[in-house]
Amino acid sequence: MKVKQMVLAALLSAAALASVVTAAAPASAAAPRTWLRTCEQTNVIEPSSVILSCGDGGIGVKSITWNYWNSTHAWGTGTFYTNTCKPTCSAGHYVYNKVNFYLAGVKFEVNALFYTTLSVKAVGTPPVGGLRSAYGSISRTGGPWVYAESVQH
Repeated sequence: MKVKQMVLAALLSAAALASVVTAAAPASAAAPRTWLRTCEQTNVIEPSSVILSCGDGGIGVKSITWNYWNSTHAWGTGTFYTNTCKPTCSAGHYVYNKVNFYLAGVKFEVNALFYTTLSVKAVGTPPVGGLRSAYGSISRTGGPWVYAESVQH
């Protein structure tokens, strides 16, 4: 009987100690979130679309499916679009092609992590006027700045 009481007391003490330790232990820190700054001056995570020409919105990537997004880089696939601006931008038509979309160059600013570089590459052969590749920087205050190489002929 004494042995049972000692074992029971030991188990109860261990359980009580475990609950105190668990209650006192801080919750595990969540992985830091990394944000993308948009042309609209908002911070987003895993957006479904990104405008690459802040002036008129005529170039961007839509229908983005993110395969990976963490505190150092992100990549996904989507549909690139660009306005041909022929004969004028208001009368132009849009050209679309599939692309891979990459974000990297993480920088800590204003108490948060932000991606600072992006690159976009065509999947397969793009159509005339479609995107071959694009790369650029993302300003925390100005949104994406991108150099794009399109197919001319």
